[in-house]
Order: sequence, then structure tokens, then C-alpha cells
Amino acid sequence: MSSLKSPILDKLSEDVQEYIELQLAYQKLQLFEKGASVAAIAVLAIVMMLVIFFTVIAFVLFGAAAISLLTGNILLGFIIVFFLCIFVLLLMFALFGYFKNKLFNLFLGVFLGKLPSDDFDFDLDETVAQSNATTADNTIDTDKKTSHE
Repeated sequence: MSSLKSPILDKLSEDVQEYIELQLAYQKLQLFEKGASVAAIAVLAIVMMLVIFFTVIAFVLFGAAAISLLTGNILLGFIIVFFLCIFVLLLMFALFGYFKNKLFNLFLGVFLGKLPSDDFDFDLDETVAQSNATTADNTIDTDKKTSHE
């Protein structure tokens, strides 16, 4: 047993232990960096939403006041701006529904630290439709084979 206690093995053991400790410290630092990045993006998103919210409120109020001055009726100005806001919201929901997968991939890429490439365009609805079409084709082929036998 005393032959196993050599200075080379002791040095190797110390080096391996130091390497493991450094890797743990590196992983902790990398995790902290990703957490700080996500927190910074979240704070930036909240600040941007607040700025956009107050900007929209100011435009709505000034737009309603301008329309009220043009028509001479305060209520009519606010009604026109209200329906204009409803139209813009419906348009935004329609555009969001159309670009849903691309936006999801973009936000996911931002939070994971990678932006999705243009080569990767995963469309879940299209994949399910292709899978269903393949299954239907296989079912038709199986029905033909059993009817011929």
C-alpha cells in the first residue's frame, strides 16, 4: 500500500480536485450570467411596455381632444378614438396569430441566448398536417392491400 503513496499521485489528485472545483465555479458563474441576462431582458421589457403604454395613452387622449375640437363634440371624439383602438387591437391579434411561431422562436432564442437561424422554421401545424396526411395515405394503402387479398 505504501507504494501507491507517491508524490505524482498526490499531485494528480490535487490537480483533479482543483479542476473539479474550478469547473463548479465556472458553472455557477455561467448560471449567474444567464440569470442576470434574463433579468435584464425582463426589466427592459417591463420598462419598454410602460413607456409604450403611457405613449399610447397620451396619443389616445390627444387624438380624442383633436377630434373633439374638429367635430365640436367631446363624446364623439372619444367614441371615434375608442373604435380606432379596438380596430388596432384586432389587427394586432390577427398579426400575432399569423406570426405566432416565429415570435415564439424569437423570444425563446433571446431567453436561451441564441437567435434562431433562418434555416430553422418549425411550424407545428404544418408538421401535424404532414403527419396526418402520411397516416391517411398509409391507411388507404393498407385498405387497398386488404381488399385485393
